[in-house]
Amino acid sequence: VGNLSNFSLLDSVYMYYVAPFGLLNVYVENPTFSMLGLDSDLLFGAGTFGAVYNIIRSALYILLGTEYNGSDYIVQLVTQQTVRVGSEVSINSASTAAYIFLRDFGVVGLVFGFSLMAILVENFRKKYFQKPSVRMGAIYIILIYAIFRLSVTYDFLSPATFFSILFVILFTRNIKKRLKE
Repeated sequence: VGNLSNFSLLDSVYMYYVAPFGLLNVYVENPTFSMLGLDSDLLFGAGTFGAVYNIIRSALYILLGTEYNGSDYIVQLVTQQTVRVGSEVSINSASTAAYIFLRDFGVVGLVFGFSLMAILVENFRKKYFQKPSVRMGAIYIILIYAIFRLSVTYDFLSPATFFSILFVILFTRNIKKRLKE
């Protein structure tokens, strides 16, 4: 890709919201490269639940000195490679949700992963509209943002998403109610 400062708004939209599907197509058509073809390369939920799994892997690395093999690292081994997805477009680092779900459980992962995301968001939507609060609203916004970005990246691969939700929970506690208890 040429100089990024020459990109128009449409170029950026294409790069971030259309090109990842071309990249996913390259991954599916080249299973040896993308590690999508072998059962031995399945992550068995480590990607889907990476926000928690990678914290555990980091703790093992820090506390026990074990080699860090978090799902974010394993996925990055593939997604760091630049791949041509058009006549003049090359991209990398687009670990779409579909790629993560395929890496975790194969084709079944697509149904499982997207269903899980839909159920999670719908549950928080219902809770927020039943009893609106800053906490539920903030978590709902984080989840909607993650859903909006599923075609570009899978935010739940990163511990940052877990900590964002945790901080919302911790910092939106009702202090008056806690003091009365």
